[in-house]
Amino acid sequence: MLRVISSLTTEHDWRLVTIAGVVCFLASLTAIRLFNRACAGDGRARVTWTAAAGVAAGCGIWTTHFIGLLAYDPRLPTAYDISLTALSFVVAAALAAGGLVVAAYGHNHRASAPPRRF
Repeated sequence: MLRVISSLTTEHDWRLVTIAGVVCFLASLTAIRLFNRACAGDGRARVTWTAAAGVAAGCGIWTTHFIGLLAYDPRLPTAYDISLTALSFVVAAALAAGGLVVAAYGHNHRASAPPRRF
């Protein structure tokens, strides 16, 4: 536990950590607003808003994580492989969009079932 606290206080640039937190908050707010529009829409508009919410959520997740990586200074030379970095962005966006598609189009069978009488 002390190693984690020490790492946060001595090996991270708090300005970048703060920026990552702000980016996370704004991306989450944007994704939620877009997802609310998706749930209110239907047809092609619903698909478009859901895709936009997924991209916003994925971009927010990836950007927050990447800024956090940049904030960490291990005091060793580091580098990022552009192809793996791009792949991690695509994976984050795809998984976020997939989760929002399930949330927007999935059916909760328990919620739609009539109440049981005892």
